[in-house]
Amino acid sequence: MMYLVVPVALVLDRLGFGFFGGWELFRPDLVLAAVVYISLAGKKPVPAVAVSWAAGFLIDLSGWGLLGANAVAMAGVSLVVFALRGLVYRRSHLVRLFTLVGVGFLKGGLVWLMAALSSTPGPAGGWELLSQIAATAALGLPFFLLFDRWFEPSYEA
Repeated sequence: MMYLVVPVALVLDRLGFGFFGGWELFRPDLVLAAVVYISLAGKKPVPAVAVSWAAGFLIDLSGWGLLGANAVAMAGVSLVVFALRGLVYRRSHLVRLFTLVGVGFLKGGLVWLMAALSSTPGPAGGWELLSQIAATAALGLPFFLLFDRWFEPSYEA
């Protein structure tokens, strides 16, 4: 049931997050926040990575040109978060904030690196990436609290 968070986030993200009036400077990556949530709260890595890869692949099919870049980046983010989740207190808001910011840079760097290696024009970086990471962190924490209330994960390692 918890893995339904990612498809819902994907639908909201692909709809253009229209309730902000098309203001592109504040466009959070809801799918990334959902991937981080299921990677922190899930008990096994395989379903989290599979759902993350599928969400990234659907983003690739509906958006920017390099097929597979977002799929690999989302699966990589899910693996990293799942691998490191035993080292931190996962209910801490500060840990969740730093996790969202860190994986925002990790995902952006992975997608940019794959674009550079394939000689494909990459996604925008700079201020757009920074504003997206800030928006993801700002909206990710309230979403995490909402998801915790709905799904009541145990957060046991």
